[in-house]
Amino acid sequence: MRIALGAAASDVLRLVLRRGAWQVGLGLIIGMPAAFGLSHLFSGFLYKTSPGDPVALGGIAL
Repeated sequence: MRIALGAAASDVLRLVLRRGAWQVGLGLIIGMPAAFGLSHLFSGFLYKTSPGDPVALGGIAL
C-alpha cells in the first residue's frame, strides 16, 4: 500500500525491519526472564542441564 502511494522501497523495507526487530526485542525481554524462571520451576525435568545454562536459554530464544 505504501509503495502504491509513492513510498520508496527502501523506506518500506526499513519500516518492516524496524517493526520486526522491535517485536523480537520485546519478545526476548519478556521471554528470557520467563524462561529462566520456568527453568528453575521445571529443573527436575531438565536432563544434564542446569537451569541457568546459557546454551539452553539461547536455544529457547531461537
